[in-house]
Amino acid sequence: MCDVPSALQLLPARGCALEMPKNGLDRCVGRPLPVESGHRGPSLRERRTAGAAAPMKHVKKSVLLWYSPAEMYRLVTDIPAYPQFLPWCERAEVLAQDGQDTTARLSLSYAGVKQAFTTRNSNVADESVRMALVDGPFSQLEGLWLFKPIGDGKAAACRIEFELSYAFSNRALQAVVSPVFDRIANTFVESFVKRAAQVYGER
Repeated sequence: MCDVPSALQLLPARGCALEMPKNGLDRCVGRPLPVESGHRGPSLRERRTAGAAAPMKHVKKSVLLWYSPAEMYRLVTDIPAYPQFLPWCERAEVLAQDGQDTTARLSLSYAGVKQAFTTRNSNVADESVRMALVDGPFSQLEGLWLFKPIGDGKAAACRIEFELSYAFSNRALQAVVSPVFDRIANTFVESFVKRAAQVYGER
């Protein structure tokens, strides 16, 4: 573990964000769909596997920012504001609130693809947000935001860690939605970094 001075030295210049890849997982990974040439109908095997479960995909990102954990936590948990800065988010609504737990539904509309999904989010104020699938085009979806102070926590700086694992209900659905959702998943953290600059100003 770094000591306080070295941890602060890792911070990017103000006005920048430093993305920290972890074990080569700083991207969406998963088994790609086969690319077929020509114009033929689906084979018997393809028809049989179209309804099979799609493989799990994973996104893992980490970034150091000149914003406090509390500031970034507020942005992530301000779900009704998502359509203001997430271009793919057509609608975001909180369906239920129970203490620190939130059930929310996001409607996706991007590049001709329209889908909606619901998650139940377990929040620890200024520290974490854990997401679990309720319904949507996925067979599995789990996500985790962590907001970690840098040094002794007195500096307005933090490390954000974001993880998302998901699989679509079937391969046919994956073929339609995955190209869009993979891009969304891989730019999610970047979108919140830009939002922080809009709300709190460049640092």
